[in-house]
Amino acid sequence: MHMAKWVEKLDAFLQFNERNILTHAGAVSHELAEQYAHAQFDKHARKRLRDEASLPTSDFDKLVDKSKRMGKELPAPSQQKRPRGNRRSKPRRRRGNRR
Repeated sequence: MHMAKWVEKLDAFLQFNERNILTHAGAVSHELAEQYAHAQFDKHARKRLRDEASLPTSDFDKLVDKSKRMGKELPAPSQQKRPRGNRRSKPRRRRGNRR
């Protein structure tokens, strides 16, 4: 199938789906289109940065925000030493040379 046949098929498909077909170069210059695209990107970037700044980023920040909503403060860290696992009362046997 040649390219001209593809063009006909595509045009027929677009017309069937009630889409407009651009048959000329258009009325917007490259410079105007580029300016518009950059303006839209800048607008989107500002919105994204504003949204990112207002949202908590880490699990710790999320926990702090959640505790503030609950009306409680985070508990103070414990200063007591934690007991170590199960301490043996008997001395350990040495491995290796047994007498």
